[in-house]
Amino acid sequence: MHLALLALLVAPAANAESGKCASQIRKAQTAKGEALVEAYQSVIACDGAAAASAFPDFMRASGDSDTLVGLSLAAIDAGQNAPVWEMAGQIKDYSQRGTVVRAVGAACGEHGKVVDFLTTGYDELSSVAFDKWKPALETCSSEALTSWMSRAVQTPPSIAYDEKYDAVLQAYVKHQGAASLDAIKAGAIIAGKKGGPFTALLEAAGASIQPATYGGTVSDEDKKAFADALSAVAKGVGPENAKLVADRLYTSGFEAEAASLLPRVYPDATKGGRLSYGVAGVETCDGETILHVAEATDPAKRWSIMADVEPQVRAFKPKLKCDSGEWAVLSTPEPLQGKGAFDTWVGELETTYAAKGSVKLKEEKAIALD
Repeated sequence: MHLALLALLVAPAANAESGKCASQIRKAQTAKGEALVEAYQSVIACDGAAAASAFPDFMRASGDSDTLVGLSLAAIDAGQNAPVWEMAGQIKDYSQRGTVVRAVGAACGEHGKVVDFLTTGYDELSSVAFDKWKPALETCSSEALTSWMSRAVQTPPSIAYDEKYDAVLQAYVKHQGAASLDAIKAGAIIAGKKGGPFTALLEAAGASIQPATYGGTVSDEDKKAFADALSAVAKGVGPENAKLVADRLYTSGFEAEAASLLPRVYPDATKGGRLSYGVAGVETCDGETILHVAEATDPAKRWSIMADVEPQVRAFKPKLKCDSGEWAVLSTPEPLQGKGAFDTWVGELETTYAAKGSVKLKEEKAIALD
């Protein structure tokens, strides 16, 4: 690909007329293609510092992406990382920058130092600079890089979002798919405890089991791995983050697994291994209201108890003379937490309905769901 449209913002040309390695550097004015790469390699052989300074001259002379990739790999092979790191930022066309960066990453099998180039960049570059090399993380298939990304994912920063970490996380998921869940699980537990990128890790867990092709299906094995990993995360973090996990499981279609986490999310709502809720049936007639209230317990099997308690609440014996039709049924939106929570909820209900007319309470027998 021709680089005429890349708008490379390179440093002024080095003085090729004098100084160390001048004759080798001067070849940047005339050499093309592979000959230009060989000329740059001769500068490296002459003097590493001179090669680093001359890299912009050779980059400007490259003329096409293949040559620029060759120059970059020559520099990386020689340990000249800094000018190559800067090179990505000097290519203003995003598409063409991606072409070069992806090709450098794809060459990591034949050029082992590309892995060191990428991993060192994670430590030394700014977030903005490192993000430009994200495509290289995705195209490098080296086991050494995959192992490094696994370790990086498992050691998240202690801030909610970090661009460099997110780049590695996304690349690792693209490489490994559902096999990334173990590292994601470990990273999420740490992030959940120290204020790290917990939400990003939950999103990555979901992305890890997405089909590779449009219209594909998720295997039962991957579904189970996803649910098991997130359930383990919830058990390793506090209630607030456990709720995020439970919500994620529920919205992903794992209702039973989400419900099983409710005791972790609401530890003060558990009595004898069961969650307690408030339910009410609203019986009305000629401006009068009877609130049939009861506690309902569930063994953490349901994300919502409404469908199962509704018929039982409507079966409470009516107290008013006229038939008001089908009762409205209410439930606390989440389990009751703490002593007196049921009485507080009933009191709030009574206040709400008292504003509309006469209201009386009828406390009914507790409902125990199986």
